[in-house]
Amino acid sequence: MNLKAKMIDHAKRVLDQRTDLKDESAIKQVAVLPFIQALGFDTANIREVEPEFNADPRETKGGEKVDYALKRDGLPVVFVEVKHATSGLTKVHWKQLHNYYNAVTQVKLAILTNGIEYRFYTEDQAPNIMDKEPFLALNLEKLDQRMIKELERIIESAYHRNQIQKSASILKLIPELKSELDEPTDDFVNYLAQRQYPDSEQTPSVRQYKPIVKTALSEVTASGRQGERSHDVERLLGNCLIPVPIRAHTQGKDEEAWFLLGRSMPKRNERRVLYNSTKVAPTTAAQMAKVSNKGGNGWGFWKVVDPADGNQRPIGDLRFDDGLVSRLVDKYAE
Repeated sequence: MNLKAKMIDHAKRVLDQRTDLKDESAIKQVAVLPFIQALGFDTANIREVEPEFNADPRETKGGEKVDYALKRDGLPVVFVEVKHATSGLTKVHWKQLHNYYNAVTQVKLAILTNGIEYRFYTEDQAPNIMDKEPFLALNLEKLDQRMIKELERIIESAYHRNQIQKSASILKLIPELKSELDEPTDDFVNYLAQRQYPDSEQTPSVRQYKPIVKTALSEVTASGRQGERSHDVERLLGNCLIPVPIRAHTQGKDEEAWFLLGRSMPKRNERRVLYNSTKVAPTTAAQMAKVSNKGGNGWGFWKVVDPADGNQRPIGDLRFDDGLVSRLVDKYAE
């Protein structure tokens, strides 16, 4: 079983028992130790997973102890600190883990968790000082395939201490770049204007150039979404079509149909919905279901249940969200 499948199964088990996790010992047993096991550490081997690890540099009896130290070759490489599941993770919790981390210089990765949320820290800002902000946050209630992929890379990096900061820096940079793509800052627009028009007399102002930059960025991101899906999803789907149940509520009644997941991203008018034994485009199926707004958008009308959290998502998300597609393939592929 790969890490993605392990995490999806683990999330289901933990969330099913969430109300019974009344103290830290229960959280450790039900949530944290299976999570550590899924990462590839043998929780039954104290040489790999040591509970109550002494993180006090004075090495005094009864000193500061972190809940778990994950080891390779006898040395700790990851610290894990566990808090109660009903409480959010706070600055006080961070400070405690911060002190443990700073005391043991060979540790380059630390995890703060309440069994549901897992925050990953390293030392990207200063040597041997744990960062204030996590570079990765994983929530079992909102599992995302991309986050699981990053988690796999991070755990592999933990075995090579000189790589963990590089991985953390990349993960921190991704949301910054996405933010620039969504709403470019004035500094970014000005930088592009200077590059495009090196002659200062012809350089447009930020106000003039920003609409052009936004249009260009939207075309770049749109072109990246066209064509084939990611290699992982493409490999999962192969050349087959996988029927996934979809539903909608209109005019006081529930309508049901099937969406046919395929290797390529569905085009807007492609016949991917099976409604009343007829294969039609989503909007046509919506009109057949007598949706009140004639010509309504079937991609928003029909909904699919996300296996990760049980929430309904418009089937339009299937055109761009490979994480959602993968979860549906895991559930419905024979």
